[in-house]
Amino acid sequence: MKKQIDKNIGIPLYEQILEIIYNDIQNGVFAYGEIIPKELDLCKMYNVSRPTIRKAMDILVQNGNLIRIKGKGTYVSSDKKIKQEFTHIIQNFNAEMSQKGVSPGTKVLKKLLVTPDKQTREKLELKSDENVIELVRLRYADNEPLLIVTTYIPYERAPFLFEKDFEKVSLYDSFEEKNIIIKKAVRTFEVQKATKELSNLLTISKNDPVFYFETVAYSDKNVPLEFSKCFYRGDKNKFVVEIIK
Repeated sequence: MKKQIDKNIGIPLYEQILEIIYNDIQNGVFAYGEIIPKELDLCKMYNVSRPTIRKAMDILVQNGNLIRIKGKGTYVSSDKKIKQEFTHIIQNFNAEMSQKGVSPGTKVLKKLLVTPDKQTREKLELKSDENVIELVRLRYADNEPLLIVTTYIPYERAPFLFEKDFEKVSLYDSFEEKNIIIKKAVRTFEVQKATKELSNLLTISKNDPVFYFETVAYSDKNVPLEFSKCFYRGDKNKFVVEIIK
């Protein structure tokens, strides 16, 4: 990997180092999933300051070429991102991942009966005295954290869900068992920076990019049954939006 940098030309040092590491990734010097040298080792290798190395590494992380895993190091990102049809298809997570040849997994972090805030009450068209089930799940793909989703469900419309083990069963399958069909979903999304709490759960670095989705799902009678807030890792997902004229 060792290549010379030139301190006498007009190209900033961090850009030269960035280009060297990027080219090494593209040329197979660093394989996908391989750990790269520590920042201090790179400082010695190129005889530059740590802030210079850090700036180059930060850009490579932001561009999705590298991924930092807390307590382990910095690795070359996998070239395989999961193609998500979440934007235009209503399907449960387990079925979607299985169809893509990925092994799904779920860890329930929270399941409580709570009083909804104003936003949730409005999204679900609830009366002031109605409660919701708050369900927080960390979803995995091939044993790696992929997304975290917080779901609010009107308790009076689906009280049977509170007894379900959502590490073993699907939310949408549980609706269908009661002949409740999710017919429509309205989704909005944007890109955000990962908070400290979110980065810990998804094993990414603070301020790494994440896709943030809000979803309101409706029954075939146009009754809102679910309001979800979902964060997808930016380095592991890409989304397909299908437009038909």
